[in-house]
Amino acid sequence: MTPSAAKLVYRHCEDDLAVLGKYEELVEEADLFDGGLITLEHVENPQGSILLALLLDPRTGLGLSHDFTISNLAWSAQIPKLHTMHTVDEIPEMSHTQERIRR
Repeated sequence: MTPSAAKLVYRHCEDDLAVLGKYEELVEEADLFDGGLITLEHVENPQGSILLALLLDPRTGLGLSHDFTISNLAWSAQIPKLHTMHTVDEIPEMSHTQERIRR
């Protein structure tokens, strides 16, 4: 058993797809967020994929803001592709992500 579906799929595919190895840390952090295992420290000082998970969570209400350079839906939709080209630490430095962090 795993706290997240991401870990289950990762474990199922990791032997056949060596390229998935670069996502191991991301999958571990998905367990924290999806499994409700984040701490108060994670919330008060979010970093990396925890920060992205908080920004992507629809319960933040960011999707209700219509003054971003690109819509929240468009930004959210590009996150999977960005993960294939950038590290988890590079995505928060991008301008569209910075807009959401400041909000």
